[in-house]
Amino acid sequence: MRKVLTLAFVCAIAITAFSAPHAYAKKCKGSIGNRIWEDHNQDGIQQPDEPGIPNVRVWLYQGNKHYETWTDENGYYKFKTICEGSYVVTVKTEDVGKRYQSYDPDGRYDNRTRVWIDGDHDKHTKADFAYIYGYAPNTGAGLYAAMGAAGAAGLTTLFALRRRTKRTDA
Repeated sequence: MRKVLTLAFVCAIAITAFSAPHAYAKKCKGSIGNRIWEDHNQDGIQQPDEPGIPNVRVWLYQGNKHYETWTDENGYYKFKTICEGSYVVTVKTEDVGKRYQSYDPDGRYDNRTRVWIDGDHDKHTKADFAYIYGYAPNTGAGLYAAMGAAGAAGLTTLFALRRRTKRTDA
């Protein structure tokens, strides 16, 4: 009799645990996304007439987990069912063609940004990236082109002043 009651008790616990997944499963309804666009006037601000860039791969990393999506015909992308936590959004540079960045959410211009999802229902819609058509060589010429003549003159002056200062090590 004792064995029968013990077996019945264990079975009742197992049935309760498996018949109520809502009590144990985490339901994540957060999202990360928005748009990758062509920055025609090179100001880093999305204008209504600036088109999105279609067919760009966007990767989302969380630790060793990796997710992938593509921008639609208007440059929009979205990762759905995201749980609370820290993520890195990365744009595949091969897919933007001969363009260089004019806007990156964290200001680093490295085709990636960190995003924190606060709660399992947070919807992050500011992971935007802008690109300017043209090729920016690794020599820094792209920086001068993006800044214009006034910015380039300011950088030239800054570098000249830096060369004139002597460094002394104590």
